[in-house]
Amino acid sequence: MKRTAGIFWFAALLVAVSAESGYGQAATEKTIWDGVYTEAQATRGQRVAQQNCASCHAPSDWSGSSFLRSWVGRPVLGLHNHIRTSMPFGSPGRLSAEQYSDIVAYMLKLNRAPAGKTELPADDAGLRKINVTRQASR
Repeated sequence: MKRTAGIFWFAALLVAVSAESGYGQAATEKTIWDGVYTEAQATRGQRVAQQNCASCHAPSDWSGSSFLRSWVGRPVLGLHNHIRTSMPFGSPGRLSAEQYSDIVAYMLKLNRAPAGKTELPADDAGLRKINVTRQASR
């Protein structure tokens, strides 16, 4: 029984590591500094965050150098998936993919990434094409 359980957990770990490393392997076409969300989307994201996240998080939790440092060099997909699979606490995945993208748009606005004319996508393929970088990295 122990061997079967060990094999299961080893396989689960491999899947998790493979999925995480896949975030960094995709070729990105844009960075967060290329206007990858709209003002309207960030406003919706602020509203969704206030309704679902404010009891545990302040906007300062999602901005500043330590926040960016955690995500630099990774596609926005990693951030989107992180919050989708872990938030809201106690019922992760409860929101729609679009609502999670709206929250990410709000986070980008908090970090002074400029808004653009196209909404941040809610699908994995679209999110994988946008990389989190420092502003000077453009």
